[in-house]
Amino acid sequence: METKADPADTSEARYTHYRNVFGLPATLDFGTGRITVRTSPSLGAVVMPADLGEWVRAHLTRASGGCPPIMCDPVSGRWTALVCPDTGRPDRDLYRKLGRLGVALIGVGLDVDLPTPALAGVEHRGWVVEPCEDAALPPWVVVSAAIGACVVRMALDA
Repeated sequence: METKADPADTSEARYTHYRNVFGLPATLDFGTGRITVRTSPSLGAVVMPADLGEWVRAHLTRASGGCPPIMCDPVSGRWTALVCPDTGRPDRDLYRKLGRLGVALIGVGLDVDLPTPALAGVEHRGWVVEPCEDAALPPWVVVSAAIGACVVRMALDA
């Protein structure tokens, strides 16, 4: 699920697209071409194993007709979904349980790599679900509930 290589696709063009079309607060390292977003009180990210990510994507699409932007990293076999973080008190017990499943909520102030044209022309990260214009990110609580539901269904199907 990689973004197709396009000779006109440069880090600068993609960075501009992320900012102007999708409204993501992306930053570009002009030296490396790396594009990132920094997590904040209004932008969060949750990382999970790809197999669980497939279930979560299907669940959210069925339940609400759509799902958050999701990136894949084929090297690590993990997916990252962009979410609206929970601004309340962290549920440490929930985070421990999710951690045992290989799921992690990225803390505020950390950089998340976005799909970027690699210098060698090889795309390492790609969009599974691209961001949509003017679409609000789903709350973390909705995505975490979907993760819980999917873990139960996966166990029943095993």
